Amino acid sequence: MGQVLGLVGVQLSLFDIGVDMGKLRVERERLVSLKRSKSTQVGYESDFRIFRAWCESAGRDALPASTETLALFLTSQLSDGRRVACAERRLNAVLFMHRSRKLLEPNSKECRRVLSGARRDRRERPGGKRALQVPDLVAICKKLGATNAGVRDRAILVLGLASGLRRSALAALDVKDVTFDRRGLIIDVWAGKTDQEGKGVAIGVYAGKRACTDPVRTLKEWLSRRGKAAGPLFTRVQTGDFVTAARMTGESINELVQRAVSLVGLDPTEYGAHSLRAGLVTAAADGGASDREIMRVSGHKSVEVMQGYVRHVRAFPARNVLAGAL
Repeated sequence: MGQVLGLVGVQLSLFDIGVDMGKLRVERERLVSLKRSKSTQVGYESDFRIFRAWCESAGRDALPASTETLALFLTSQLSDGRRVACAERRLNAVLFMHRSRKLLEPNSKECRRVLSGARRDRRERPGGKRALQVPDLVAICKKLGATNAGVRDRAILVLGLASGLRRSALAALDVKDVTFDRRGLIIDVWAGKTDQEGKGVAIGVYAGKRACTDPVRTLKEWLSRRGKAAGPLFTRVQTGDFVTAARMTGESINELVQRAVSLVGLDPTEYGAHSLRAGLVTAAADGGASDREIMRVSGHKSVEVMQGYVRHVRAFPARNVLAGAL
């Protein structure tokens, strides 16, 4: 009998406390939304605004959208000169907005048939920025001065190419995420495009042979300017070469790369932060690294995507079979 009364007492205490179901539902939706990175969600919102504006001009509903509406929107985007990859990203954004609001979504298979036809019709080459070649990186690093901004930029460029990290991951690094090792650096990356749950991965970066492109020496020089206090690894440098504690953004790293390549006469419109990641892959392939070795460093999950970077590097066979014949 006492046990029964005890259980009743527990039940009554729960009712006394009360459970705010509305608050729990809001928190549940917040946690579900974190399945995708913040940058992905921001991109989806931007793409959906474009879709919504098109629907308004066409007199159609954006939420919920019909399959015909979405298919015609994609056709319009392609007709206006957008690449298939861009149209596909906007398709995914529209579908995401429907799912997040629990609305009946358009038939994605029907919409993707438009994209499949466009791929066959156009045979577009893979887009993206040009890879930054190692000789160009060396030339750039020699051009960068001894100012705080120059030292920081050199460290970002070298570490970006040596690690293959995306610009968002580079910007997100904190001082505590980097450990100096006898072989080079160990970088703890806690979130990324292929690690949405933030499980983390440790990336080993070997020391370099040149002072100006050695990840260890260039980073140590930057830390001597920045200081070793906790916080963002790469921070903004204000006018007057004053080092701040404010974290750099992925976009500011992209702009940094474009300024840097212009120092050696390269077209900045053809380069960006992704050029560092592409530079790692192409340099590794040129050095004879296997696909598996490259992907272990770059973090690529798809062999096809990774090989898109090295197609030209591997275009030549190991030996000229026509040597002396032409």
